[in-house]
Parts: sequence; structure tokens; C-alpha cells
Amino acid sequence: MNKKPTAFLLTVLLVLLTAVSSLDFSSRQLVDEKTSLQSDSAPVIAEAKGADKQWQPKSFKLEEQLVNREEIGHYIVETYREYEVYTDGQGNVKESVPTSNYNYIRYRKN
Repeated sequence: MNKKPTAFLLTVLLVLLTAVSSLDFSSRQLVDEKTSLQSDSAPVIAEAKGADKQWQPKSFKLEEQLVNREEIGHYIVETYREYEVYTDGQGNVKESVPTSNYNYIRYRKN
């Protein structure tokens, strides 16, 4: 009577071990494929046409500008929007791009 539960448990254990070992084998194959691609291939450097010019990132700073002021109940609510302000080497503003970030400041009226 004691042999049936033991045989059942051994069968379940054997099925679980088989499933786990097959998962481990397939994940090991994926790791081996990725490392073989990395070690065999040489790095490729892409160049754009007219690459003789030195690429310079645009210089910008983030600024907030007041876009709305309203009274709501006993409060004054100011809405500020963030802008990316692009400048040239002399500090002249070339472009101002609004972002999707807003800040709200609430003041209590006296």
C-alpha cells in the first residue's frame, strides 16, 4: 500500500527533472548562439555622406515659462511649461521647443 504513493511521487519528480533539464538546455543554446555571434563578427563603423564635418551636439538648456494663471476657489494656480532652448556659441537663442512637462504652483489667496 505504501508503494503506490512512492511510485507516483517518483514519476512526478522524473517528469519535473526532465522538463527543467530541457529548459536549461534550450537556454544554454541561446547563450551559446549569442556569444558565437559576438566573438566571430567584427565591429562595423557606419559613416554618413559628408562625414568630413565634425558633428557637434546642439547646446540647449531647460527653462520654464508661465503659460497660464487662474483663480480656482481660494487659490491662484500658475501653470509653467518646460522648454528646450537651443543657443549658438555666442548665447543667442536659435530655437525654443516646448516639451510635454508642466509644473503647477498653487498659492492661497488672502
